[in-house]
Amino acid sequence: MRVLLPVRPENDCAEAARILESLFGHDDVSVLRLFVYRPAEVDQYDPELLTAFTGVRRMTAVEVQQAMRSSSAHCRSLVDHGFHVESAMVVGFPVGKIVVEAQRWKADLIVLHVTREKMREARIGRIVGSLIDASPLPVLIYAAAPAGVPKDIAVVDGSEEARAWAERLARRAGAEVRTIADRAIGEERCDLLVMPARHHFAPSLFGSSERRTVRDAGVPVALIPQ
Repeated sequence: MRVLLPVRPENDCAEAARILESLFGHDDVSVLRLFVYRPAEVDQYDPELLTAFTGVRRMTAVEVQQAMRSSSAHCRSLVDHGFHVESAMVVGFPVGKIVVEAQRWKADLIVLHVTREKMREARIGRIVGSLIDASPLPVLIYAAAPAGVPKDIAVVDGSEEARAWAERLARRAGAEVRTIADRAIGEERCDLLVMPARHHFAPSLFGSSERRTVRDAGVPVALIPQ
């Protein structure tokens, strides 16, 4: 399993380490910490943009080295959990660069942390939604790491690709996989929700049922491209 983890250099990845351990264990799991920064000036700081410094057009060579050292220093949680860890920093717009690096590195999964406050908004967020739509590989979104190995995995509306992904995970965890309707998300409890991503997550005028489902789930959600 090769996991791409887009995070800022100071992120200690402790929660990411816990969720990866609970879902996949640590044997044969490699993690690429990826930091994407935009050299162009921005008008307003938004943490989702993964911007290095607000209002700075380009990082100096010293700042680049500091960011790389910070990324290396904050790999401890991942290393302590037994993951093989690499770090990389690229310049450009986050969605495109994350997708390119995921393909170049041959990642199996992209893992993103989204706070509960962001999840409750009328939209998931520009960058997160656009990344889900653009990603050719599964994207796992979580607000908090699960307490332990998932035992109950719910697949929304029985997508074949989503169910196949859930069953592969269930075999490792000894979990049950069941199919639920999207309208039942708020009514049924599960440890992990797996659902198809049908390119409706980026901001749109009327929103989408998929984004509402992700916001209301309250558990980690794996979005499988169709």
